[in-house]
Order: sequence, then structure tokens, then C-alpha cells
Amino acid sequence: MSWFDIVLFGLVGFATIGMFYGLNGSYLIAVTTLGLAIYQGRVSGLGLLIIAVGVGLGWFFSNSRVKLLPKSLGHLLLIVLVLALSMHVVPGFENLKVVDGLRLAPDSLPYTMYLNLDKQFAAWILILVVGLKANRESLVKGLSRGIFFAIPVFLFIAALSLLVSWVRFNPKYPEILPIWAYKNLLFTCVSEELFFRAYIQTSLISFFSCRLKNGQYWGIAMAAVIFGLAHFAGGLTYVFMATVAGGVYGLAYYRSQSLEAAILTHFLVNLGHILLFSYPALAPS
Repeated sequence: MSWFDIVLFGLVGFATIGMFYGLNGSYLIAVTTLGLAIYQGRVSGLGLLIIAVGVGLGWFFSNSRVKLLPKSLGHLLLIVLVLALSMHVVPGFENLKVVDGLRLAPDSLPYTMYLNLDKQFAAWILILVVGLKANRESLVKGLSRGIFFAIPVFLFIAALSLLVSWVRFNPKYPEILPIWAYKNLLFTCVSEELFFRAYIQTSLISFFSCRLKNGQYWGIAMAAVIFGLAHFAGGLTYVFMATVAGGVYGLAYYRSQSLEAAILTHFLVNLGHILLFSYPALAPS
């Protein structure tokens, strides 16, 4: 990783937090970061066009003067675009590989990690246009609730993972932990909770609550299924585990009404996974 990459991806994380909390100057930092990414060749002209399309779609459906049917279509197109960016299937972005085929234990699957610009720009679109921002006044409360939820959630997911033989107990302190933690918190947990909980789950709860009894739980369940399916590249067991995890992250968000609580729960579960168990999973025997 070059010094330019360190500066670029450091600014990406700083801009994300700044935009998330509406800090002064954060949008200027975001524009500067995007310019640096274009200069370095990590975002092409096509990538810039796709970002502009995402911003346009977000503005289109968030505009109250737009009629219901076109607004619903705008929602659908934005969901497809954000999912595609998050799954790295949209051209125009060159993500940075920082770990390549590392085995954290002899019986674990090899682990490869990228710092993903495309996924982070998808989060920026949701923050900028859809208005999915955190409340600075609720930060402490959200963090405390996140810790409260994280302990039982981690114990439940750990027990289930052992039960289905997805992992084994494997305590360790990987050398990659600092860069992993930075990437996992800002490039994974923040982005995924913004999209799957604050955007998808909230929209589904709004839809089902006025149509079905206990509609909020249908919304949480549907969002969890979508979250699980987004992890299909890891196989069926990973889809199942991600669906279960998505459900409990969704409950944490719904019960706490705090995005920070969902983000922290998600991150602490992932942190416990890499520190205490096979990571990313056991290799097939």
C-alpha cells in the first residue's frame, strides 16, 4: 500500500464519518477524495457517471413532487444500483487489495480483503441524497445500546456457527487486525447498516406495518433475507448465517432506534469472530 493509498482511503473513512454526522467540511473532503480517486485511476469516467446516476435517482425519489409510481421505480432502481455497487459488479472502480489469500489457521479458508471504493460511494449516495444520517446527540446512547445488544447476539451467533460446523474455536490476534478493523467498521458495517437497516428495513417496515399485523417483524425478516442473499458468493451456509445475523442486527436497530447500535453490534460480532473463531470459516474437510 502506497502513501497515496493511505491518504486516499484515510480520507474516504473520514469523509464517511463526517457526512454520517453532518460535520462541517465533510462534503468538501468527500469531493476532494473523489477527485484524488479519479486522479489515481481508481475511479474512471464511467464510475463517475454511475455515481452521478445514483445521486440523480436518489434525488428523483426523495423529491416530494414526484408521483408515487415513478418514485417507487426510483426506489427500485436505486436499490439495484446500491446492491450492484456493494457486490462489486459495477465497472469503473478499482478497489485496493490489502490481503490476498491469507490463511489465519491451517484449517480455515483463505482470506482476501479489499478496501472497496464502490461500496463506500454507495453509502455516500444514501447519506447525501436519501438523508440517512446519524443523530450526534444519540451517539453515546447508541454506543451503549450497541454493547448491550452485542453480547447476547454474539453468543447466539457463535453457538449457531459451532452447531452447523461453520467455524471452530480458534483464539488468536491476527497481524492484520488494525487494517481489518478499520475496513470492517467503516467499509463494511457502516455501509451495510445504512443500506440494509436504515434504508431497506425502514422502508419495508413502513410498507408492511399498514398492511399486516406485526408488520414490523415482516419488514425485519424480509430485510434479513435480502441481507443474506447479498452474501450468496460465500455459499449456502454463509447465506443462512448472514440471514440470521441480519435478523438480529435488524432487531437491534428496531428496538434501539439507533443506527449506531446496529453498527456497533455488527462490528463487535465480526470482531469476536476474527479473534475467537475460524476466519472467515472452516475449510471443507
